[in-house]
Amino acid sequence: DSIFLVIAGQEIPHTKEVKDLARSRLPNRHLFVSPKRPLMPFLFNAVDLVALCRLHEGLPVAYLEAMAAGKPLIVHDWELSRWVTTHLRVRAG
Repeated sequence: DSIFLVIAGQEIPHTKEVKDLARSRLPNRHLFVSPKRPLMPFLFNAVDLVALCRLHEGLPVAYLEAMAAGKPLIVHDWELSRWVTTHLRVRAG
């Protein structure tokens, strides 16, 4: 019961599915927000870890923001993620 899910970002085609899943698995323990960029440091400081689920992104500024806030970062294993997190990563599995 100590888990609270915060999903931050803009809505995309699959957002409804994610919201429905959160409602069914974490009733009253989830929040969806679309914060403006100046508020992101406050959000990063309020969470325990950051998971970035986008598969394709240019320079993922969110990686840098999470690392600057000292938060563990969960990302996909793809070339840019490996490059950005070279000395900071632990592979799962």
